[in-house]
Amino acid sequence: MSLGKIQLATLDIFATPCDLSAEVRKLLGVFASEARLKGIRISLDLRGQLGEPDGHHVFLTDPVRLGQVVINLLSNAIRFTSASAKREITVALEVSASPPADDSCLPPPSSVAFQPGQAAYIYGASRAFGASHCPEQKQ
Repeated sequence: MSLGKIQLATLDIFATPCDLSAEVRKLLGVFASEARLKGIRISLDLRGQLGEPDGHHVFLTDPVRLGQVVINLLSNAIRFTSASAKREITVALEVSASPPADDSCLPPPSSVAFQPGQAAYIYGASRAFGASHCPEQKQ
């Protein structure tokens, strides 16, 4: 994504119905062979409604932009994990009806139930065990 376009508010977003868990699984599949070759285990941690079989999984979002964010997270995680002793990456995904409670960008501790047409906040993170620039910081 272009930081300049974001700052100028000219980044186009095309919201379409998207099954978030299926979309992220598909993106993880793109990196499966590379991770396997490097001995890295990749897992997906679906939280909240996304982790429930009968939970709400389809949201209006831009799957292309979502893909860009997830691809960036995974590319960096693989790059910084491939040389470590413990090679494991976990991608966590959660959706909330509530915005972050503070400047941390973490999901709020609890969320209100979704109402039809309500805005949703997508929270995503990757945790790469052993990912570090400094050998003494590697797990």
